[in-house]
Amino acid sequence: MVRLHPVVSIILGFIVFEIIYQIALEWFLLLIYVAMVLGGFIATYFAKKRKIEYGLYVGICIIISILLFTVYYGLNVSLGTGFIFMALMILFITGLGGLIGNKIR
Repeated sequence: MVRLHPVVSIILGFIVFEIIYQIALEWFLLLIYVAMVLGGFIATYFAKKRKIEYGLYVGICIIISILLFTVYYGLNVSLGTGFIFMALMILFITGLGGLIGNKIR
């Protein structure tokens, strides 16, 4: 089994999320949730030390990419309750993927 540095595994998990996310935009919305779980799973499972927090780091990367996307395209998005709820859901879903990656031996 190949074990990677945690930063490399987090980046790999985020890249897998982005690829599946782009496919999901074209095909099926449920794949977005699968992409988040899979991104958290990959970040945790392929790290040298399996920690659930690596899955949460993928969630943080997703949230940062959403913020950068909104700033880059000049979208008017308030950081109110809706954004906070979305950010917590992203962290929960990627953390769930991290939990699955931590439990599988």
